[in-house]
Formats: sequence, structure tokens, C-alpha cells
Amino acid sequence: MKLRQKHIDYLVTLHCGQWFGFEGERTYENMWVEGYDKPSLVQIEEGAKKHSEEAKLQQVETNRRSAYRNESDPLFLKWQRGEATEQEWLDKIEEIKDRFPKPE
Repeated sequence: MKLRQKHIDYLVTLHCGQWFGFEGERTYENMWVEGYDKPSLVQIEEGAKKHSEEAKLQQVETNRRSAYRNESDPLFLKWQRGEATEQEWLDKIEEIKDRFPKPE
């Protein structure tokens, strides 16, 4: 089976250093492992799927943090000074959540 980039991205998170590589094409059959047991195809596929889901969630959280800092936090301060309404601030928070939905 040919290993895709998502599989490689997962494998590099398992151990430090150069612990695996390939002789020729990036296939499971051509994969060599040094110092550890070779993970099964099922382990690699399940790990890659979980790793991808975690990366998507991290990206959403990063995007939301940035938007909160740049967009809703200033509205919060304006609301505290009486320059905006609480509802404007709450609406901005909902708009940010809608713009960056969490993966299902």
C-alpha cells in the first residue's frame, strides 16, 4: 500500500529522530523501521485519521483565538465603556464561531 502524506505526518509524531524511512517508493512494504516495532497498516491509518482531526481542531481554535483578540475583545472593551452594546459583542462572538466551526 502506498503511504500518503497524512500517514507520514502521523508517523513522524510517534518517535524522535530518524526511526523510519523507505527504500524506493513510499509504500508500507518498502518502509524500514529502526529501534521500534513497525506499526501495522491499521495503526497507521487510524493514527493518521486521529492526527488529522486533531490538527483541524487546533487550526479552528487558533483561528478563533485570533478573531476573538482582533474582533470581539475590542467590542467587549467598547461595551464596558458604553460605546457598544453587549448584544453587539455577543453577536460578534457567534459570528466568529460560525465562521470557524469545530469539526464534527
